[in-house]
Amino acid sequence: MPPKRGALAQAIRDTFTEEASLAVVEEWSSKVVSDLEARASNAHHAWLEVLAKPYTADAAETVPVTVVASLREFQGQLHDMYRAAETIRTVIACRIPELKAEDNLGVEVQMTVLKMIDSLEGKLLGSSSGDKEGGAPGVAGMYAAREYLAARGSVEDKVLGKVSDDDKKTKSAAPSVLMELQQIDADALLRLELSATQISTQIRSFINAYAVNWKKLIQPRSNASEKSIS
Repeated sequence: MPPKRGALAQAIRDTFTEEASLAVVEEWSSKVVSDLEARASNAHHAWLEVLAKPYTADAAETVPVTVVASLREFQGQLHDMYRAAETIRTVIACRIPELKAEDNLGVEVQMTVLKMIDSLEGKLLGSSSGDKEGGAPGVAGMYAAREYLAARGSVEDKVLGKVSDDDKKTKSAAPSVLMELQQIDADALLRLELSATQISTQIRSFINAYAVNWKKLIQPRSNASEKSIS
């Protein structure tokens, strides 16, 4: 590689060191996984409480503060995890070596781990399509609060009445509409529980893959000349 171009690539490697990605992995291992498990447990108990509570028309007049707060806290955690995952991606991606016809085992390891990051980020975003490797779709994600509020708002209109074009309020007479409202609240918490569980499992898998393959991720080829490209 010409010196000037090599220096550009080396500068990125010097900025995004293995220590940066290791710090993320260590935080995920020591803190984030346990936080997700606690969040899943709290959501499970809140879900049971919602299902056990009788719903009246008054339930449509106020959005449950605890549900919204839980979803927004989850959004903040997923946001931080997404940005952290991009740090790991950069550390690995900027060390993909010059493509050759041989000795590509380390490069294949890099590609596999980068695909794991793709899959994880899909779960963080709440992708409903799954990943290219056939993995399960995300249960809930970064925008779960907005989706919940939109769904609840449509049912609130049914319960409280929605002003029509002739300025008259129309309410639903369906006996199941309050049950639908209750189920929306319960489902939001259930999705939070399952999403936190799903993501914690995926993070554990990633931590394992990173821990046992880190040398190949940082130095995909054993040739000493590949250590530095400047």
